[in-house]
Amino acid sequence: MPSLVTTMAAPGLVVVATEKPTAKKKITSLIIDNVAGGAARRVDVRDSFIPSITNLNPAPGMGVQNPLRFSVTIPNGAGMVWNFDETELRNVEVLGALELIIDNPDAGTIVTIAWEHV
Repeated sequence: MPSLVTTMAAPGLVVVATEKPTAKKKITSLIIDNVAGGAARRVDVRDSFIPSITNLNPAPGMGVQNPLRFSVTIPNGAGMVWNFDETELRNVEVLGALELIIDNPDAGTIVTIAWEHV
C-alpha cells in the first residue's frame, strides 16, 4: 500500500499519488499532525481528473475537474494529532490524481496519507 509523509510548507497543493494515474484510489489512512502548526489549519483531499470520452458524449470539453473528497480543520498545539482510519474514510475515493491542499502553508503541519488502488 503506497503512502507519503509530507510537511504542508509549500504553497498551493501537494500531488500525492503519481503512480497509476488512471487507477481509482481509496484512502486507507490519514494522519494530520498540527502540534507545531502556527494556527488551526484546514487540510483538503482533492481529486484531479479529465472526464473521458464516452459513447454518449464524444467530447466532454469540461477540462480538468477538481472535486473535493475530504476536508478537515485541525486545531494547533499540544496533542493535536488527528488520525482518520479506514472506517472514517470508507467513502473517500479518488478517480485521478490525489492532491492535498492546506488553507495556509505551514511547515509545522505534517500529513501522513496512505492509499490503495481499487
